Amino acid sequence: MVPAKHVAGSSDIVYNFAIGSNVNTDRLRSRARWLGTGASIEYLSAEPAVLRGYRVVFNTPGFPPAEPAFCSVRACECGAGARCPSQVHGVLYAFDRASYELLWVTEGGLGGREATSSYVERPVLVETYAQPGVQREALIFETRPNRTVERWYRDWLRSGSYRRRWLASEFSCVSTSAMHVLERELAAQRSVSTRARIKALPARAVDGSKSPPLWYAQHAHVLETIEALPEDHPDRLALELERVLIRPSMRYLGLIRDGAMHSGLDADYRQLLETYMVHWRVSCPCAGRPQPLQAWITAFVNMSTPGFFRLMWWAHTMHRGHLLRLLHGIWDRLFRRVLSFLAMERELHAIRLAQRARTGVPTLQRLLHWGMVWLCSFAILFWAAPAAFMGLLSGTGNFFHVRSSASRSCASPAGRRQMHVAN
Repeated sequence: MVPAKHVAGSSDIVYNFAIGSNVNTDRLRSRARWLGTGASIEYLSAEPAVLRGYRVVFNTPGFPPAEPAFCSVRACECGAGARCPSQVHGVLYAFDRASYELLWVTEGGLGGREATSSYVERPVLVETYAQPGVQREALIFETRPNRTVERWYRDWLRSGSYRRRWLASEFSCVSTSAMHVLERELAAQRSVSTRARIKALPARAVDGSKSPPLWYAQHAHVLETIEALPEDHPDRLALELERVLIRPSMRYLGLIRDGAMHSGLDADYRQLLETYMVHWRVSCPCAGRPQPLQAWITAFVNMSTPGFFRLMWWAHTMHRGHLLRLLHGIWDRLFRRVLSFLAMERELHAIRLAQRARTGVPTLQRLLHWGMVWLCSFAILFWAAPAAFMGLLSGTGNFFHVRSSASRSCASPAGRRQMHVAN
């Protein structure tokens, strides 16, 4: 990692705290290649750092079911502040403004229009490993509130008609086929106080103290926080949905894990990524095999990404605002609402199948489950095929002939304001 002392004192530097796939420095450098041969993202420094009082969540809608969710952070709901056991480790990057604006573009913030991005910029205070206890201001990409689980969908799940129709305890118990063995073990002991179990835990931290490992303490703390909320609390269902339904793909999670190891993040935090962040893939217990078309969907989405990004970049640089709004409208209506709804309904049904596996599952329910799987799969292929074709045509060249100087013409929200960070 490149230490920050090489850029100390510079006033035209933007600090960004990366916690998702951007902790992988190789991935970060390659993000802008889809925008054209003249676009590149270069960081001035990179240091491992920690953000306290927050936890990692995967609540940013993606491309379900191939890439269902992306990474973000959430302030812990316990209200304990600095005493909260939750913490997020990542990489503190220093960018010049041109590179940071390109990074913002790759996150969907074209032309500084935050409405086109699933993220908002949020100032946070982080501590680097080299200077523990010294807080430094940085920007983090946090999921926009209206980009998480749709309010109308939460209200529908909370409605009496839905609960009367499906009496299975898909939200009161996390022991499903998609969860890790550790979560099933904790779920079976929910009658016992989580705090009491933590105090009685014989495991020791790396430094030899009696504190439980970070991966266990943070995992149990989230369960305790959910249990402390009233049944009708608006945040409870959203938290349960995030834990049970919204999961990253193995490809995306692998980028984070590899980046965490390459960047030298805390070993206990890497263990958290291994034991707690479970990939989002349900194997139907009655069929005994993964969801169909998974490999084909992933391939199509990966091929479509370059074409989609270059089309968006071309619309931005050529000032085709109407086309940009049209593309965003298609994304907003088709992906974020319809596909997310269908994919989560399919996941809910798989949970119900898992809970009833011992008693047998009616044929009609099996057909409903697999019908939902195929419907989501074909909807993804219908969208991704044209963009995948453009991505294949573009190859390694510049398909839309983006000018090499265009990378500096983009204005992000951070590019329009002067942010001076004390080092």
